[in-house]
Amino acid sequence: MHDIFRIRRATLQDIDIIAWHRARMFQDMGDVSDDAFEILRAKARLRLKEWFENGDYIGWVATPVDKPKMVVGGAGVQLQPILPRPLDASRIGEGPRGTIVNVFTEPQWRRRGSAGRLVNTSEGNEIAALPLGD
Repeated sequence: MHDIFRIRRATLQDIDIIAWHRARMFQDMGDVSDDAFEILRAKARLRLKEWFENGDYIGWVATPVDKPKMVVGGAGVQLQPILPRPLDASRIGEGPRGTIVNVFTEPQWRRRGSAGRLVNTSEGNEIAALPLGD
């Protein structure tokens, strides 16, 4: 199941599709009307561009292995500054905390494992390598 998708790190060139996915995510949940959809998409695009450029957002996209230019899903993490905190009784962590802020798969590509892989990637090795608190 997993070998039908390739997961790659999102780039600045993916902002349009990520903003579309974010607005679609809320639309599918019934949280945004058709009238507000375009407003949400445009505002998300502006903020995503800013966050990508500042390093405050990290995303991943899923593409079919046989169609690498077709983005069918994505997940994103917003990096937020937080105060130092205990990691355990003897270690103090500093640095940003990552919060998953969107996960979306195009309807015709759902139930094939891409969203699970995207979330695992956002919680897994790639994000663990970032300075998020140790």
